[in-house]
Amino acid sequence: MMELKLSNPITLIDIEKYYKLYCLKSIKKLDWGYEGEIELLRLLKFSCFIVKKIDRIDIFDKNGKFKIYIEFSSDKIKISGQGDKLIVNSIINRIAKNIEKYGASIVKYVGVQYSRDNKTVLFKTVPDEILDLRGYSCPVPEIKTKQKLLKMEKGKVLEVLIDNPAAIEYTLPEVARLFNCRYEIYNMGDYASFVFIKLDNTRTYTNYTEVVEEVKENEIKELIKESDFRAFLYSYFDQIVEQRKAMQLQLEDIKYQGYTVISAAPIGRGWLFTALVNGDNIIAARLDVENNSFYNEDALKRLPIEGECNIFYLKHTERTD
Repeated sequence: MMELKLSNPITLIDIEKYYKLYCLKSIKKLDWGYEGEIELLRLLKFSCFIVKKIDRIDIFDKNGKFKIYIEFSSDKIKISGQGDKLIVNSIINRIAKNIEKYGASIVKYVGVQYSRDNKTVLFKTVPDEILDLRGYSCPVPEIKTKQKLLKMEKGKVLEVLIDNPAAIEYTLPEVARLFNCRYEIYNMGDYASFVFIKLDNTRTYTNYTEVVEEVKENEIKELIKESDFRAFLYSYFDQIVEQRKAMQLQLEDIKYQGYTVISAAPIGRGWLFTALVNGDNIIAARLDVENNSFYNEDALKRLPIEGECNIFYLKHTERTD
């Protein structure tokens, strides 16, 4: 952690103007937050999400390698981080040097011009149900939203309150496509409102249910390649029985007593791992990384995956192993 004394440093929270202070090579504004890239020594590049709050900037690597927290008060800036120590310390030191070199002059000549986003929103569509997922990391937003949409009828509206940029930018639009929903996104300041309007109710998973309940392993290995089947797994295995946090996903993590779906992802959703297991027997596995997908043995060969991640273990509520 590092603290820097500076008069009225809140001016520097304008990420769109001063992103280079924070070692960001470029940024792209999203529906909520920003996407950017940090480059170290022209050798290491990290894709990141950036979240600007009322008095803080959070920068986190999509693949879970690090998190950087920059906190602003009336007379100082505090910079801290978690993750790979070498990377974290390097980024913190570079940010501190940039602020020491340029921060005072920016504040002096620009002045304090920061104000909080207006959070008043008039919805065109009134939700039938509200799902509050603020504070949750991937893959929970995907799991919970799919479970809720499966139970909703045609024409119903679901509002999801969410503060995870990866879910807003990638996961929830994918869920909307899979479940044939129109969606609207509203920036609420510290979080986003993601509104689903369900267009039809024709999606059924009768064949999937039979295959999973009868544990037809060969068919499951093929079905895991379908995004719809992965969506079904998160609805059929509807109870999260355990959650773990790890600094890497290892083969040893892909085991659990009884019939279980295992889902793992870093907070930035740089990758998503899904597996159906029965004890030590890994029935099927899938790894989605950016625009590539790997299945079964090919997915398992890519373990371990470095970076902080959340691992969830899910079971079917009515099933007894």
